[in-house]
Amino acid sequence: MTDNKLKDILGWDIVNWSESIKYWEHFICQKNIDNITALELGSGFNGGLSLWLALKGIKTTCSAYHPSYRNVLDKAKTIHLKHGVNDLIDYEEIDATNIPYTSKYDIICYKSMLGGIVRKDDLKTAENVVKQIYAALKPNGMLLFAENITSTVIHKILRKQHGSGRNNWRYFTIDELNLLHTDFKSFEYLTFGFLGCFGRGEKQRSILGRIDQTLFRNIPENWNYVLAGVAIK
Repeated sequence: MTDNKLKDILGWDIVNWSESIKYWEHFICQKNIDNITALELGSGFNGGLSLWLALKGIKTTCSAYHPSYRNVLDKAKTIHLKHGVNDLIDYEEIDATNIPYTSKYDIICYKSMLGGIVRKDDLKTAENVVKQIYAALKPNGMLLFAENITSTVIHKILRKQHGSGRNNWRYFTIDELNLLHTDFKSFEYLTFGFLGCFGRGEKQRSILGRIDQTLFRNIPENWNYVLAGVAIK
């Protein structure tokens, strides 16, 4: 996939978060994509994972809900139109804590959403979101997600000073994410990224991300700051 497409899909910290796409590709390739439907929850101000899925020919609903993302769907439409996939995408405001569908989708995906919903709340809020997703998936449906995880003490300090930690973003442990997906018949994940989180701009994040991919491949998984998961209903 070209760098321009990845930029429009992911928006930021592209080098490290694109590892999620590479990881998910293995699972998507095992599916017959004819006549399947997908939902992206929590779309951000870019083409999002709905763009990635639509580029594969998958009919996808792009959704956002939070008031601060009021104009996000209009911006996403512009990017989808640029890539010529707008005929495969529809748009809805869907609250991830109250998804109004049951057994509707073959794939549900999100990127860096759950921590923003939970923030200071306890894990019951996260449990509710995952249960909503589980119910909205068809049997054998697939959840693809990428979330920020706790990583090291250094990450915690810098996030509190310069990152979303200032806004009480919730960073999950690997054990917590495992626990949240116990209702699924299978749950697999990959963690990655160490230095990229410290970049103050996309150029810095790109340089640090490439260092991560060459020098920090084999560090302990809980030192990484991103987890990409795949859960099968």
